[in-house]
Amino acid sequence: MYYKKTLIALTIILGVMITSAQAFTITKIGTVESSEYNEIMDKFYKNDVTVWAGVDPDGFKYVKFNFDGGLKDLDFGLWQPDDTEVTSTLYGYLKWEKVLNKAIEWGEVAKTNQVDHSADIGDCSTADIKCKARFVSISNGKTIYVVFDMEDKDNQFYTADPVIKLVDIIKMNNMFTKQVPAHWERVKNKATKDTSDLFN
Repeated sequence: MYYKKTLIALTIILGVMITSAQAFTITKIGTVESSEYNEIMDKFYKNDVTVWAGVDPDGFKYVKFNFDGGLKDLDFGLWQPDDTEVTSTLYGYLKWEKVLNKAIEWGEVAKTNQVDHSADIGDCSTADIKCKARFVSISNGKTIYVVFDMEDKDNQFYTADPVIKLVDIIKMNNMFTKQVPAHWERVKNKATKDTSDLFN
């Protein structure tokens, strides 16, 4: 009897796990070139950002930016506000949208006018990670990048300060605004596809 009950319990757990795995999707969209300064080595080293996208079992859409924080990766899980929550910035989706757009806008201004400039362009924090973005233009607008100052809210030793060039900010924004939504649409179409005609 004991073994029978155990087998039933394991079957139920396995069934739940399979159902959850089928309902929960996450896909790698791509990577964005980034670098970070190492004070000990006194040089920059490559530290790329990985962009993911998915849909949770309830149908809510999200995008995740994964940054290498050395001791711990810093993951920015950004949930897209639905139609009834268009002003929400709790999970940082609208914050990142604003920061990326502002960086690109200022980059064009700096290049066109051939000027140097350095200033904060916004808060990109989420519920778990503190984040501020700083725009930098040097050499008369020939070199432009954004510095992200990141820190885990639960542990101040988990930090990252990635530096992303303007060309890669544009690439990141393209993933954020085009490739990620396209993936969401594919997931939606796959979930709603009528399979009744496949088995006649």
